[in-house]
Amino acid sequence: MAIAILVFLPWGALFGAFVGSALGNRWGIQLGGSTLRGEEGVLVAFAIRAFLFTDRRYWPKFGLPEALLAGFIFINVLSTYFFARVLHSLVELGILTLGATTYLAVSTSVCTPERLRKAARLFLALGALSAGVGIISFAGHYVGLGFGVDNRYTPAIHGAPAIKGLAWEHDIFGSTCAAVAFAFYVLRRERSTLFTSKWTDRFFWMSAAGLVLSQARGAWLAYGAVYVGYRVIWSRRHRRQVPPRMVRTAVILSMVGLIGLGGLWAATQAGQVQAPSPVVGLVVTTFQKIGTALNFSSTSTCDGCNTAAARLRRLNKGYSEVMASSPVIGLGTDSYGERNFRPSPFTSPYLAPAYIEVLYGRTIYDTGVLGLILLVWFLGWLAWPRRDVMRGTTEAHQVARALTFAAAIVVIAYGITDGTFFMWPWILWGLSRAANRIARSTAAPAPEGATEPAVPSTNGHANGNGRPGLAGVRATNGSAIRPLRSPRT
Repeated sequence: MAIAILVFLPWGALFGAFVGSALGNRWGIQLGGSTLRGEEGVLVAFAIRAFLFTDRRYWPKFGLPEALLAGFIFINVLSTYFFARVLHSLVELGILTLGATTYLAVSTSVCTPERLRKAARLFLALGALSAGVGIISFAGHYVGLGFGVDNRYTPAIHGAPAIKGLAWEHDIFGSTCAAVAFAFYVLRRERSTLFTSKWTDRFFWMSAAGLVLSQARGAWLAYGAVYVGYRVIWSRRHRRQVPPRMVRTAVILSMVGLIGLGGLWAATQAGQVQAPSPVVGLVVTTFQKIGTALNFSSTSTCDGCNTAAARLRRLNKGYSEVMASSPVIGLGTDSYGERNFRPSPFTSPYLAPAYIEVLYGRTIYDTGVLGLILLVWFLGWLAWPRRDVMRGTTEAHQVARALTFAAAIVVIAYGITDGTFFMWPWILWGLSRAANRIARSTAAPAPEGATEPAVPSTNGHANGNGRPGLAGVRATNGSAIRPLRSPRT
């Protein structure tokens, strides 16, 4: 009954409900050692709406990314059938298939510039509001509240807590904030009209603050790497005079950096019995996290004592196991914990299933070399900036650029964590695919006073400007494309 109600909601309301439930992935029910969440129920309604109620004339043609994704899921099915026919792996395989369904449903349903604009606004605004919840959680920690704090990470002396907001854990929250923040950075720098300039600024700073508070090192590194790539790929082709506003922003950031260094110095001079302030705690913990991330020499046996060293040990063990048993198709979806165990405070004195947190390390264990190649090819295709999209000037091109770089951040961040058993990254990748497809088929508006060839009509009627033809747009190669009326819902 609930799914039937969702199916017939207005498209924007249904998509917003889907994105909102995907952001709030900290809640769920346990089944076979896996967690089922509300986002998967909303997905069922959204998929029905996308595949059964979208006008067939607007359906995109499946291309290379869809073929790669289908092959990746097929390898998961094979490896799970032969090596891990247990409830946990079967449930995880089902969740991964739902992720692929999310990608296809979003890329199919977002089929016109109008719908792309609506979807991008909802997706990015809700992401920024999710970061706002994380900021409130950080403030609440210092008045005795525990909501949105990742308690698995004990704050160090003068340290600040890791924030997860509405997400399952702080790394997932951090990668989400990083992607949303960079999308707003691109829109802000290009003066996009997707949001007003005031709200673009507000949402950017909210998301950036959530990124810092998450203490997610993978997200930090991904944001830095994509920022460098964006400056190299985009800025060199569009050299502009730096506006005074950007100069002011640079000065403010420099001042914040100096204040942070001062806070670090003050923290090192403070006595051990002092209660840390939020700012000092955040600065000190940030430096400690960076130091821990770069320390690969720890020999501690505690999985959580040194995250980088512990992950390297698990990666090495998993790689050795899969190469010895099934290097081509792997050992089954999320099956590392069926063969390896770890101590856990939640199950003590009993051991808990271990897991590989890194997406690409888990992929090679689950699906072997073949599955890793297919996944990397699929994600690389989505995150690689296309030249025609980078040079376009329409709003669709601006949105496509913002979502492409956001997708790239998640692809890089998941090299240190893994969120592909949640629906949010699949929504982003589907939205990026749809945005690039629409941008590549949309021509820039003609200059004022210029004439444009008429588009032949299929029904002999004239369009709104008195010319015979479809009420659509021209493709960049001069050929007509489908009309851009809203699809039937």
